[in-house]
Amino acid sequence: MSSRLRLLALVLVSAAWVATAYEPLVRAGFTGGDLERLARAGGWHLPSLPSEPERRGRQSELSEPARAPIEFDGRELLRVAGPEGSFLAGYSLATSHWLWGSGVGRVDPALPYRAENLALLLAAAAGLGQCVRRLLMPWTGSEQARLGGWAAGLVFAVHPACVASVASLEGRADLLALAFSTWSAVHFLRARQERLAGPMLVSIALAVFAAFSGELAFGLPFALALAEGLSAHRYRPKHRRLRTALNTFAVFFGVTVLNGVAIASVTGHSYLPEVALGLVRLYETGGVLDALTWLPEKIGLVLLPANPRVLGVLGFVLSGVLLLAALQPALFAARSAPRLWGGVLLWWVLAFAFALLFGVDRNVDPARLAGARELLPAAFVAAGGLGSAATAMGGVRRWLLPAGLTFGLAVLANANAQPWAEASRALEELRADVRAAREEHGRDAALLLLDPPRDVGGIDPLGPGLPWLLHPVFAGVEGESEPLHVRELSQAAFLSLLRQPEARELFAEPTVVLYPRAAVLGADGWATGRGRGAVRLLGPVPGAGPTGWMGSVRSPELDVDPLEWGALRAVLPPSAVGFEPALVRWSASAPLAEGAALGVWSSAAGRRVGWFDLSSSLAWRLGRRVTGLEFSGELLELERAELERAELVRDLQGFAELGDPRRDGADWHFEGLAAPIGLPPGETTWRLLLLCPNDWRFGQVAVQVEPNGVLVARGAQTLAQEISERGSKPLVVELELLVGDLVVQRGTLRR
Repeated sequence: MSSRLRLLALVLVSAAWVATAYEPLVRAGFTGGDLERLARAGGWHLPSLPSEPERRGRQSELSEPARAPIEFDGRELLRVAGPEGSFLAGYSLATSHWLWGSGVGRVDPALPYRAENLALLLAAAAGLGQCVRRLLMPWTGSEQARLGGWAAGLVFAVHPACVASVASLEGRADLLALAFSTWSAVHFLRARQERLAGPMLVSIALAVFAAFSGELAFGLPFALALAEGLSAHRYRPKHRRLRTALNTFAVFFGVTVLNGVAIASVTGHSYLPEVALGLVRLYETGGVLDALTWLPEKIGLVLLPANPRVLGVLGFVLSGVLLLAALQPALFAARSAPRLWGGVLLWWVLAFAFALLFGVDRNVDPARLAGARELLPAAFVAAGGLGSAATAMGGVRRWLLPAGLTFGLAVLANANAQPWAEASRALEELRADVRAAREEHGRDAALLLLDPPRDVGGIDPLGPGLPWLLHPVFAGVEGESEPLHVRELSQAAFLSLLRQPEARELFAEPTVVLYPRAAVLGADGWATGRGRGAVRLLGPVPGAGPTGWMGSVRSPELDVDPLEWGALRAVLPPSAVGFEPALVRWSASAPLAEGAALGVWSSAAGRRVGWFDLSSSLAWRLGRRVTGLEFSGELLELERAELERAELVRDLQGFAELGDPRRDGADWHFEGLAAPIGLPPGETTWRLLLLCPNDWRFGQVAVQVEPNGVLVARGAQTLAQEISERGSKPLVVELELLVGDLVVQRGTLRR
């Protein structure tokens, strides 16, 4: 095969594999983090929300036009790219916004931005290929060095750990820094190997650009020092190679710190890069132990980059086969040249260890691999090693093995990119629901999102984008000039809040709750549908009708407010036996015309007593006026069985004594409490809910039962301190006893 045909084949294979890897991103829109970056890139801002609803309409700052990049000052450029601070990345995003806008009216709003990110990734991959070629050339010859460089660059281009940086606008800084750094290294090696001054000046200039682009530039001095010792005039004495390597490190480290000096001069305060802060955090209690615990998992995810949320176990099998296939040629080659490949392995391990210092204080969950930008530096180094190893043997497999390896990685990258498309769809659905709720209930209403999507395939669709959901720059609505007054809360925290007196603040101003329909049970006991419904919260209004009845599974005509009553107690005749669960249905006025909740039967004084925790039912709490209740279940055959009596009560039965827990380090101990006798057979569990009703901080802890009967809430003291870290009072403590998933007893303590 001629050299031209060979080059054409390499280009076609590379293009096909890259297209395979990133195809899902073509149909993926923005995520919440992208919305915030774009808003800042356009010079937009979100004014602080006034407390008086009537003043919100006066704030028209949101309708100001976006500004051109040249109108930004230094502080604003730093804010565009993210908290770590980057001048060139900020200017790059501002320029992209000036060119492409916010995507209003386009079917693929995020495509131009992701195409730019992909171009930067490919530039970095090409630079890596050239670096590997020059590193290997003094040792292996031109042909193997050239193929090793091509393989390394393509492995990096399609590595699954690169997906997060391409998909997210937040990755622009990393990709810019990596692209400038790799080509700085290329020109440095050329200057050192060919003894040229011009490429050295270009290398220093590119290092300056890398330093002003992102924090990954801090890896450049170490990389160039390794390259100097490995492949620059390899026959020099070791002490001279070590001395020049140290000089190289000192010069380029001085170049990279120029960014910190510039940031400090612009902001007026000292600057410490995030990678340095991560190293400082290791000195905290348990920091080093945590980092060492997370390290094997990070290495495994870089070398076996399979997303378990998409591919399951098969992904790890495929990645394991690819890793073994890539390393096999180097293992065979090491037999004939052990010193060469032993030295390559040593340098590769050193570079890999240094790359893992980026994000050393953060864990990477395999289930969240799709969004793990922290693995990009390690993937860069791993690609260089795998590309060199896969081309270590001669013959046709020097071509075929890298092609097969990179195709397999492209398949894994495709699977890792799919959650981004799903997450962007979830965000668009949420934005549509929020827009519909605002149009239906008025623009002055405060919106409360229950359980917004926070984990779609390992991606957080919302991120910091909550205030920007209906910003006019993304909605394309000229009249959308009022700021969006929206908050989020988990369903469990919302239901706990409604049990507290502080809930009346929700009723003081118009509050519209957007709830997931999947969390609401209809009259048949099944979820009411998909998407989100919207209900305006009204304050509780006492009813005039009865709250209890006798002798029937159907209630008389009722007129009760669900916010006033939180539980239902029912008693069966003495003849009823068994513990089969029961279902209570109710009818109510619009917008939630019906609902249902499960209950638990227990044995007490020769009767079957049923407890239905209505305060944990969204369908009950969000209803208007309940007009009727009806029981069903195996113990209640409608043709023959009747209730002895039933009554609505304020809350579930509580514990006789629920005093302050005894603190034992980070744990809480509750003594003298036990599950009541007569509960149905099955799994009985305890849990602890902690809520600060003033600022809505919430958490829950599983409670263990010790052999001596003491209830131990592991980490409850730590969680309580986190929730009350701002000194907010009170702290509401709810201890719940559950049978299966149903709460049968609850005790409340306010601290």
